[in-house]
Amino acid sequence: MNDAGLIARSMLEGLALTRWAAHEPRDRPRLWRGFVLVHDWRLIRTKRERGEEVADDLCREVEARLRMPCSSRLRS
Repeated sequence: MNDAGLIARSMLEGLALTRWAAHEPRDRPRLWRGFVLVHDWRLIRTKRERGEEVADDLCREVEARLRMPCSSRLRS
């Protein structure tokens, strides 16, 4: 894919997320930001399982942010 294709794809994804968030503006943007934390936490866990080094301060920061009250909906 060329640069123009990547830019177009990024713009379309951004538009889709913006439209999705606009349907419930009080909750959905927070859910999306929370998903990024979950993704980071899963990536850290995967890297550690593979034996890759992950900065301890990054792990502590992600885990602390996941414990925040606004993140409580993200846990199942």
